[in-house]
Amino acid sequence: GASGASSDVNNNASSEQLGALSYVFLNSKGGMDGVDMQSVQQVVAAMSAGSRHEANERRKATEHAERTRQLLQRKSTWERDKVAVAKSRREVDAAVTRLEEQRRLSSVFCHVDQDQYYAACEEQERPELSGKAFAVGGIGMIS
Repeated sequence: GASGASSDVNNNASSEQLGALSYVFLNSKGGMDGVDMQSVQQVVAAMSAGSRHEANERRKATEHAERTRQLLQRKSTWERDKVAVAKSRREVDAAVTRLEEQRRLSSVFCHVDQDQYYAACEEQERPELSGKAFAVGGIGMIS
């Protein structure tokens, strides 16, 4: 089979700017040894001139050129982003170092949630609550 590609496609090429399409034949067919592939390419190009096939190949080449331009643009953005990420990483590392230097490990704070304890006390005083859902707490907090 043949697939079209343009050898002179630039990033913003219009159909008129694409020039001659280049056809690449990938499959070796029986009896094709010694065939002048450049001549075959010229015949195929001449026979395809002005055809819907040629128009479609030009459209695909233009789309390919645009996709390539967009990807290259994204790549350049990623390269800039790599520099920004590296700078941010250095800033974060410096901030973590400063915070670690200020951290105090001389005090210990212990928070004990007593909800289950108070629920068990209430259940012991009122056995009829055993196995039932109920809440414990004061006006500011009900668990």
